[in-house]
Amino acid sequence: MVHAPRGGRLAEERKRKKRWKRTRTRACRREEEEEDLMSVGQVACAVISLHYLQQAMRYHDNNKVIPTYYATFTLACIIGAAVVYKEFEGLTARQLSIFFVGKSHKHRGEQSRGRGEEERRRDRTRRVAKDG
Repeated sequence: MVHAPRGGRLAEERKRKKRWKRTRTRACRREEEEEDLMSVGQVACAVISLHYLQQAMRYHDNNKVIPTYYATFTLACIIGAAVVYKEFEGLTARQLSIFFVGKSHKHRGEQSRGRGEEERRRDRTRRVAKDG
């Protein structure tokens, strides 16, 4: 009695599908682990950022802390997104310098705004002290 050879196309196809499932599930598990790690990193950054923001508000005037925090957070978001989406690749050195000069002007404006508020408050307290 002669047996037909095992396997054939059907068996090879089954083996290929099993191999594909194994590699796909490994890749999916790896992606899930990376997503979990990124989520932990985001939560840790948020907690640390809030901690330092509270410390700054405890020791300094809120009129200086909040605008500075807002300006640096906005700048970090813009630069981070530009790096992720590779928006800086096609820019010339002149365009990059204009971008960073604009950002520095924004930051200086936020700081001067905080300083101006502090000076107005001092003037009010001086006037009240003179009147009282």
